[in-house]
Amino acid sequence: MNTFGSRLRALRETRNWSQEQLGFELGVTKATVSKWETDRARPGLDTLLKIRTLFAEQAITLDFLGGGEGLRTAEQSAYYAADPRLARSPDELQLLLLFRDLPRQRRQGLLKLLGG
Repeated sequence: MNTFGSRLRALRETRNWSQEQLGFELGVTKATVSKWETDRARPGLDTLLKIRTLFAEQAITLDFLGGGEGLRTAEQSAYYAADPRLARSPDELQLLLLFRDLPRQRRQGLLKLLGG
């Protein structure tokens, strides 16, 4: 989950949106979103800013979208610490997405294994 495409897809999937829905929100086609998610193309700065705004509650940064860690300000870090429902890193986001794809029984088994 280190490329722009994989991170954009993960963000889109947190909302259970199709590529078409994300494209609608950003004013682009489904084909354009597909190219971004498969790293065959990159959006311009204006679109990156729209993506950041669209997913503002997750406090993503342009650095995060570009493949970096996306360091947050102290205020943003406090926000994340205060709200355990939000993924705090790309790894946590990936775990959340994988967890959601598991059948109910497997999710319960995993939680039990983790002591939850």
